[in-house]
Amino acid sequence: MRRRHWISIGALFATRLVAQSPVTSDTASFVTMQGKDTVAIEQYVRSGNTITGEWVQHQGGVFWHDYALVLRNDGWPEHYVMTLYTKRPHTFLLSVTYGPDSATRIVVRDSSAVTERVAAQKAYPVGARSILGIALALARARRAHTDSATIILDRAEARGPSKPLPVTFIGADSARIGGSTWARVDPSGRLLWLRDGARETRRVSSLAVAQLAAGFSAADSAAKAARVAIALPPAALQRFVGEYALNPNMVVAVTLDDDKLMLHIGTQPPTRLLAASPTTFFMESVLGLTLEFETDAAGQVTALTLVQSGARQRAPRMK
Repeated sequence: MRRRHWISIGALFATRLVAQSPVTSDTASFVTMQGKDTVAIEQYVRSGNTITGEWVQHQGGVFWHDYALVLRNDGWPEHYVMTLYTKRPHTFLLSVTYGPDSATRIVVRDSSAVTERVAAQKAYPVGARSILGIALALARARRAHTDSATIILDRAEARGPSKPLPVTFIGADSARIGGSTWARVDPSGRLLWLRDGARETRRVSSLAVAQLAAGFSAADSAAKAARVAIALPPAALQRFVGEYALNPNMVVAVTLDDDKLMLHIGTQPPTRLLAASPTTFFMESVLGLTLEFETDAAGQVTALTLVQSGARQRAPRMK
């Protein structure tokens, strides 16, 4: 399932830490659910200042990530390397080097590389469904024995600076992060449970990562085989073309390329939409995500709703 031609870079960073004095050791396993669906699993091992792990995201497909995080002796990140593997002909490698007040990111996507330097003071890296960064940040805040703190999480795969989040501890084992995320920790600060909106993450004793990922792939293959597309003429597809606002910072676009309806989300490659009904579509290359278009009494399209794992996100049409 995975191609390991990039993993030697992660091993390079990990090898540098052999001579460093050990800080602590830990093995952690997490399962993230959204409703009844398992949307991510993660497992990592910490030995001294080196943390190596895997997280598999199962939402719209199966996305397997390997990573290595190198910590300084004061516990703050020094290097983070993450590789994404998919079944598609696509490679994604992320390398972040943290300095005193900034981070240098190198992103390799397929055959192109982009380097960016951004503000990232004392921040822990986080990924889309990865728990590692928030677990480390929360444990550090808990060990300070204060009722409130600020943690900084670096969205390492996203462009732009990291943002601080307020943390309020309630009693000995509970915490509120930002305005809507809740967590439970043990006396040492280890993360036990996390709820972020409709997603709930629980710490478990261990995970058979390869076996679970194989199950995800088999389920996706069955789901893909069960999808049935209907044909709509270009004139019927034209009315869906436009821009839709998911939130104040994210606009998705729907375009028509000859007779193909295409969805554009941020900087991601466009994805073809296939019709399941006259107003419902699914993505050709992404499983588990559907789009429902709303129309008014005159038949004009007014909004689209993204539906995934029982969660619905409405985007009004802008133009």
